[in-house]
This record gives sequence, C-alpha cells and structure tokens, in this order.
Amino acid sequence: MGYPASHANTIAVGASTDFDFRADYSQFGSALDFVSPSGGGRTGIYTTDRTGTNGYVSGDYEPDFSGTSSATPMAAGVAALMLAANPNLNAATVRSLMRSTSDQIGGVTYTSGFNTYYGYGRLNANAAVTAAAAA
Repeated sequence: MGYPASHANTIAVGASTDFDFRADYSQFGSALDFVSPSGGGRTGIYTTDRTGTNGYVSGDYEPDFSGTSSATPMAAGVAALMLAANPNLNAATVRSLMRSTSDQIGGVTYTSGFNTYYGYGRLNANAAVTAAAAA
C-alpha cells in the first residue's frame, strides 16, 4: 500500500465479500487497518443513484456498488456513529477501537491480531460503536 493509505493519520480500508474473505480486487499490506463489507460474493451493496437520465441505472438505486468505493464510506459511517456515541473520542482512539473490535475472518492466521491480507479483520459496526460509547 502506498501513499495516502500508508500515511500515519489515514485509516486504510480494504474490501471483504459476504463470504468473509478479502475481495480479490482489494489492496493489502502492512498499512492495512481492516477490511469492510463490499461486493464480490453473492450479494452486492445497494446505494442511492442519481435520479433521472443522469443516473447509472434506470432506477434510483444502484445494485452493484462495490470495491473499496463502497467499503471505505461504510467504514467512515461507522466512525461517524462512534463519534455520535462518544463525541470526545480523538482520531487515534477511533482508529484503535475500529481495529480492536474487528472480527478475524478469512480462515488465516493473525499474528499479534494482524494479517497482511485482512489487517485487523473485518470491521464490526456494532462492536465498534459499543466500545466507543463505553470509552
């Protein structure tokens, strides 16, 4: 992973599938913090679409939103929920709580809680917000 994901103040988010494996298109490496749900399995991520003829599809929802383009805003949304639960958290604490409450997935070994392909695991929104409220 290169800059900006490797910057010390950046949370580097990879993508996981609904099978709880790293998506094959996702970045990996020593700078990865965790993976977050995305497409790549049986089901995709739905998002709102621009309305009318300027949209990507004919309806108001895009059913195939995937990649780190969907994983990253999901992680940002979890961080926002954490800050809503506890507005006194600083950025380093949010990152630390997101890492420590991630679920270890993929059937791989995590050394000191870390794996090169999954970071600290798959982001767990409920655990992260619960930990933020208690911090």
